[in-house]
Amino acid sequence: PEKLELNINKLELNESLTAADLELAEGATISLESDTVLAQCVEAEGEAEEADEAADGAEEGAAASEPEVIGRKDDDEEGEAESTED
Repeated sequence: PEKLELNINKLELNESLTAADLELAEGATISLESDTVLAQCVEAEGEAEEADEAADGAEEGAAASEPEVIGRKDDDEEGEAESTED
């Protein structure tokens, strides 16, 4: 055949597709061993380290600060507002 197509859409991290996974046209043969890896899904170098560092930074940042609450009144202020409305 002029070209071969290998669908990698369902390939997950650390999985691979081999020559045995090729769907060949009738009468077509392949000269590779059936266990020859044609495509492999791996994590890019450096991304694993960056993800670990980001997770560590997020944990430290969450412990050090809390989000600001906007538009929420204290219980004391709500009680005063109710008593002055009467």
